[in-house]
Amino acid sequence: MGGISKIDLAVVVAYLAGITAFGLYVSRRVKDTEGFFMGNRGFDKSLVVAQALTTGTRADYAIGVVGTSYEIGMAGIWYQWMYIFSTPFIWLLSPIFRRMRYTTTADFFEQRFCKSLGVGYSFFALYLFMLWQGTIIKGAALTIAGITGVSETLIIWGVTALFVLFGVAGGLVATVNTDFIQGIFIIILSFMLIPFGLNAAGGFSGLHDKLNPQMFSLLAEKELSLFPVTMLVISGLVGIVAQPHHMAVAGSDKTEMNCRVGWCYGNFIKRLCTIGWALTGVIAAVLFTGAYDHKGRELVFGAMIKQLLPPGLIGLMIAAIIGTVIASCAAFMVSGSALFTRNLY
Repeated sequence: MGGISKIDLAVVVAYLAGITAFGLYVSRRVKDTEGFFMGNRGFDKSLVVAQALTTGTRADYAIGVVGTSYEIGMAGIWYQWMYIFSTPFIWLLSPIFRRMRYTTTADFFEQRFCKSLGVGYSFFALYLFMLWQGTIIKGAALTIAGITGVSETLIIWGVTALFVLFGVAGGLVATVNTDFIQGIFIIILSFMLIPFGLNAAGGFSGLHDKLNPQMFSLLAEKELSLFPVTMLVISGLVGIVAQPHHMAVAGSDKTEMNCRVGWCYGNFIKRLCTIGWALTGVIAAVLFTGAYDHKGRELVFGAMIKQLLPPGLIGLMIAAIIGTVIASCAAFMVSGSALFTRNLY
């Protein structure tokens, strides 16, 4: 890892060792499939907040929003704010999810409709999990490789081994307990670059002096104008209830109020983090004017980390990126294993 300092390397190694040891430690609480797939339905509000935040917040989301905002402005936020109007419905629907007492979303389709629909949904959900995991790991590996010089292949295999290790050992219990730590790292990832970037760009006044006013609008002239944003919001409202990992988020809580508060507040924190991503992209538009085209905009986030952060904080940011990968991929793996075991096998 010749691209980073020894102190950054020490921070990354300490994080990886610590999170793996903690995941393996809490995995001892798992005694049966109820614990593995649903955490014995005993999570408190703080753990549910962390679970909702980390399973729906990944490094590739931050990379995508930063890159889009670099090109078209604050309107890039809608690639993740598409779910912002779903939050009130989550408050209403989450107790219903929990009362059903199902383990997977496919269980609902089997009971409500027929066995074949449950099987069909399971195959689709497993494909979706594989697609999401591939995107998450690829995006993180691309960014970390750009910062450190380590090959993408080595990073991909490394982070995969980590989340598989404690995910298999401890299921949802290990995943959600480590999510509490990963959630802190997600907040760090979302806002750490902003003070350094604003200082380099001359503050908010510098941004306004150097950028077109359109860059501060929530609607862009291209890509995310009113019609695409409207379609994104509608698709978010329709699809949010059918996402395959949400049965674990809503059904693993100790009480209905834990479910409501945890799921809603976790999503609300994500909405705030998304503001940080979009603002980071707008700052990058000043610092890297014309440096990246449409195809290369996803490299902007890594370039910001490498140029702005001092030694030590670069390692912390790399750890935060890895943390989002581990949190999301472990949760998807556990939910996928439930689908395969219960609804296919």
